Amino acid sequence: MPIAIDRGALAALRQPVSRIENLHGRREQMDALANAFAAPQGGLTLVLGGPQCGKTSLLLSVQEVLWQRLQGKTVPDPWRRTPPLLPLRVEVAGQNSAEEVLAELMLAFRAQARERLGVCQVDDDQLRWQTQGYVQTRKPSFLDSAFRMVYEVVEASQRGLRVVWFLDDAESLLALPWGAQFLTLVNGLLKPYASFSRAKELSVVLAGGASLYRAFAEGKLWTGEMGEIALTPWNESALLRALDGQIAAIAPALDPLPDALLTRLSTESGGHLGLLCGAILPALLTLAETEDDASGLVGLLDGLSTQLLAADFWAEWFAELGETERALYWALLGSNDDQSVRELRAAAPALAQNPLGFQQALKVLGFSGLARSEGALYRPGPALWSRWFQANAPRPQTVTVETPEFEMRVRLGTQGGYQVEVSAAAGRLREGPEIFFPWNGATLDEILARLNGMAEGKQAADEQFLAGVGSTLYETFLTGTARRLFDQTWGLGAGEKQVVLRLSIDDLSLAGLPWELLLRADDGINGDYLALSNRRPFVRDVALPEPAPPPTFKTPIHILAVLSNPLKDLDLAAEEARLRDALAAPLADGRVTLAVLPTPTPVTLNRAILRQEPQILHYAGHGAYDATTGEGYLLIERDGAPFQLTGGSLAELVEGSSLQLAVLDACETGYGGRAHPGLGLAPTLIRDARLPAVIAMQFPILDRAALVFSEEFYTALLAPDATVERALARARVRLSQEMGRGHIAWATPALWMRARTGRV
Repeated sequence: MPIAIDRGALAALRQPVSRIENLHGRREQMDALANAFAAPQGGLTLVLGGPQCGKTSLLLSVQEVLWQRLQGKTVPDPWRRTPPLLPLRVEVAGQNSAEEVLAELMLAFRAQARERLGVCQVDDDQLRWQTQGYVQTRKPSFLDSAFRMVYEVVEASQRGLRVVWFLDDAESLLALPWGAQFLTLVNGLLKPYASFSRAKELSVVLAGGASLYRAFAEGKLWTGEMGEIALTPWNESALLRALDGQIAAIAPALDPLPDALLTRLSTESGGHLGLLCGAILPALLTLAETEDDASGLVGLLDGLSTQLLAADFWAEWFAELGETERALYWALLGSNDDQSVRELRAAAPALAQNPLGFQQALKVLGFSGLARSEGALYRPGPALWSRWFQANAPRPQTVTVETPEFEMRVRLGTQGGYQVEVSAAAGRLREGPEIFFPWNGATLDEILARLNGMAEGKQAADEQFLAGVGSTLYETFLTGTARRLFDQTWGLGAGEKQVVLRLSIDDLSLAGLPWELLLRADDGINGDYLALSNRRPFVRDVALPEPAPPPTFKTPIHILAVLSNPLKDLDLAAEEARLRDALAAPLADGRVTLAVLPTPTPVTLNRAILRQEPQILHYAGHGAYDATTGEGYLLIERDGAPFQLTGGSLAELVEGSSLQLAVLDACETGYGGRAHPGLGLAPTLIRDARLPAVIAMQFPILDRAALVFSEEFYTALLAPDATVERALARARVRLSQEMGRGHIAWATPALWMRARTGRV
């Protein structure tokens, strides 16, 4: 007997849902919206999703919950903890200006309060006069008066009321000539200290896809705080819950579906809501009317998949993606395994040169339902989409990467040791054999104490000792495949190309090691120190979720030199003279400006950063690490006495400033102790202040060595086509020549970077 299909329920499968109990797989996003609304002040929230990813369903369900809350009905957590929220839909169709839309919102506010809440004590004529006055004059005082007229009446019956404006197709707004102006006006309403601020009474939710996200990511449309909620693909449990309810309503005879069919539906749809409920299921269930039971549906799905590849909506999905997203999807398709961010960068070298664009592309693919993530690993989304993409999308042009990299990541293993991952121009190593540390705690303490003694001039320089430390690190962590890939990449730096050696340490217990001493000791102490090469800069990568874009140095480059000597024991006059000598040519031709801040205090330092907007902060003075607190600090002055400015306090001063690079020419500014290596000044500034690059000293540095470093580094930094990493490499080589290879001074400066390049 053929399977009976409920045509009405089948048609409803394609429609948005408006009740929260029917909104499967979106609990996380609903909770995020509720938490945003529960904040003391309103603000902007972007709901991001690709075509048919459920944006409209989410917003309709939220609006229904808000009305239930206003009408005293029981609503689920966390909505019971939000203030009373009155939802209003933003309508842009038929409007001719941003002012008309805002005026209509005031009238809609009045209409909804009357119809839904029974609030009637508003003078309609006076309200209309205020809104018309706003449209005609564009004076915000009219809009403010109109809002207050309605709000004060409604709030009398709903204490603590906030109004929420919803626009579920924000991209249609942005396409209008005055769309950006509308957002500018709304931005003004949500600024807490603006003249006509409504930040406490108003929240705004905009829903859209890739073009909306890109518009806001540029930072030109919005200057205030905003939140983002991404409609990522369904997980398998949400998919099964949705199917249970839908199939039972459409075709009871098919409930439950066979496990084999459920697995295929999950793979083909990739958890994409619109593809599953808008295309695959309706077509499959229509075909099911010819079947006697569910056993033949897997075979029907095979034929159906071929037909769906000719559907029109794929082109719409493709049009949502820019060139960056398309190139990244090709990289996702390049492996049968899930891939990490590092592996994707290696597979798409052109994108690796644009870390911000890479992260944005990964985000777009995620909220468009076209890529799925499991922890820190990514894989392609719907199998159907992947087949269409491979058949129709042009392959990205092969790009030659100018700067090959060898990137080594060291992380904790599963058996108490460490594992090495490598991403290099010559290939990749995803997970090497477990490695065990060569030194116990006491031995390591002795090594670090001896290196500190050499740095302070208390112990003689000893090249044999440095080589032993460096070669032990090299032989321990670069073995097997990792060694082979390193050798191949290292060889590229022998010719015309530069090779960047990038080290990422996930386990903080290893971050305090002197990695700059790594020695490729194939022929004893005459081997190659990895950090002592002009053509192979050595960089410490700080692994954060979002890497920084390259530093943006604008001409003239303004350098703020902070010279601090509260103990009166340093020759900072010589430091300033060396700095000015190194900068003589660029100062003369206007490429650089230099300001000196002597005897800095927390107040004067903060003022100088805010008013002068330096791009480089150069600190010369005393630095140290406090083993008691586990924090590094700089020594400045306060109330005429020495004052310890901790890394956390310095990060607060410079966060969000114009700084692109901090150079901390002081002892132990790159050291965090063996117990707290991640709390050194340099890692703190990268992690908490989000600076693109920081150079700091991991050991004490002699006055003479500090002067040599400053002179050579800034001379190289301002040379044509310079990068921060190349300039530091040249400074290390100069230090080794001046102080000797057996002196730790050349390995004392260390470079931490979030950016992939430090091009000036």
